[in-house]
Amino acid sequence: MIFRRLLLVFALISSFLCCKAAEVHPPAGNPPSYVWEQAGDTWTIVPNPAASVLQTDPGMGPWVLTLRYLAGQEPVPGELNWYAPPGETGEDPPLRVFDFYPKPGQSAPLIFHGGRWGALPEKITLQVQDFEILALELEFQGDDSKVPLEADLGTMMYYPPSRWRHGDYEIFSFNLHQEIFYLITKDFSVQSRFLKRLAFFTEKPGFAGTLARDETIEDLRDWFAHDYRARDVAAFFELARLENFPLNENEVLLRDMLLAHGVIRSEGGRFTEGKGALIGLSAESRDRLPVYFVHETIHGLEFIMPELQTLFLEFFDSLSSRERNFMRDALIYRGYNVIENKKLLVSEAAAYLLQQPPEEADRYFREYVRQWYQAYHRILPGPESKGADGAGEEGGEAEEAGAGADPASSAPETAADRDVPEEPAGTEEPVPAVPPPVFRDEVLSFLDGNPGIFGRRSAALQKRFHELTGLRAATFYDLLPKDRRL
Repeated sequence: MIFRRLLLVFALISSFLCCKAAEVHPPAGNPPSYVWEQAGDTWTIVPNPAASVLQTDPGMGPWVLTLRYLAGQEPVPGELNWYAPPGETGEDPPLRVFDFYPKPGQSAPLIFHGGRWGALPEKITLQVQDFEILALELEFQGDDSKVPLEADLGTMMYYPPSRWRHGDYEIFSFNLHQEIFYLITKDFSVQSRFLKRLAFFTEKPGFAGTLARDETIEDLRDWFAHDYRARDVAAFFELARLENFPLNENEVLLRDMLLAHGVIRSEGGRFTEGKGALIGLSAESRDRLPVYFVHETIHGLEFIMPELQTLFLEFFDSLSSRERNFMRDALIYRGYNVIENKKLLVSEAAAYLLQQPPEEADRYFREYVRQWYQAYHRILPGPESKGADGAGEEGGEAEEAGAGADPASSAPETAADRDVPEEPAGTEEPVPAVPPPVFRDEVLSFLDGNPGIFGRRSAALQKRFHELTGLRAATFYDLLPKDRRL
């Protein structure tokens, strides 16, 4: 008893003299929930023994622990160790170790959701340089399922589907740019019920600008990964309103969630553009998810940051003619309609260079462009054979999903081409079934004759991208499991 009282006095004095304590919401008036101390580059966070709120009541709702910090302008990755309480780990291991990627300055916080982590921690330790904890906040959220969970990409990717609030899907907002809305589904079938018609409305040749009936598109593909501008989403729902089109229940639900989040607005009964972007991904992508998350988020950032659009165009125009031709031809093999669509060419070239760390870019292009080339020519001839599913590769929303899909179906025109909504539906120029033979020869000779070039170009673009966004490929994530790499 005496020892416990001494421990309590020490914790309270420490939190007052040398620690900054968390506020607890609710209940008001309780002692701080967690306190911390620093020893060199190591920070240790532990519960305050006086904080009875840590004995959580399920009726209080899901918990969220938010760590606000200050990091240097060029932060160095560190390590985070999460210690679960003894006997309360459930399906989770007692110790989890992560690479921690702090963001420069006082930016977005590090957010721990109870749905991902399970029980509140017994202890957290961080080993990181040029770093200072500013505040810890423990709160218990309501169960408004239309409100997305604010999170980094790692939380979205590793949030256990068994703990999703909606069963077969969950919704998130990017902690660095909360206007980007993410819909993550358990499989492609669920994803299609939400997004398939929108995909055809936005970009499918022969369907763009129209609302396709279920029976018309049920045997056609939609995408493994989706990204949409706010204005295109608003146009979709506005046309459905004007035509009194029977949307399915998932589409109506999506509309309501996007209205609540501000991606679209309702003004005078009309649906109009709000602020942000919509990203759709599926847990069924499994090992491809890390790169998909980064690739799609790059497009989402491009949609909301005009300065990124300018950067990507300037960077692409600075490449040599051989490099620009290579990017064009490689993306043709990947299934993109880039022959007469420079916006799409520029957008996708940038996303493919940025989606992985520079040291991995050369390997990626050398492995996968050859696969794209081989798959493309396996499915020829035929005017509909514009792209390949490209089994085995990672990255890019050009991949298609759907039961019974034809492997020779066309790949999408995504990202930048969505910036031309006034183009009448059905006027897209078809991609030739085979690029001129010189294209094919040039792609392979370029790969063989320019070792290391993709790593160098990726590093140059990552530097400028980082200057605008504070992000690099790995640092889109706050935390990644120690044994997992992009």
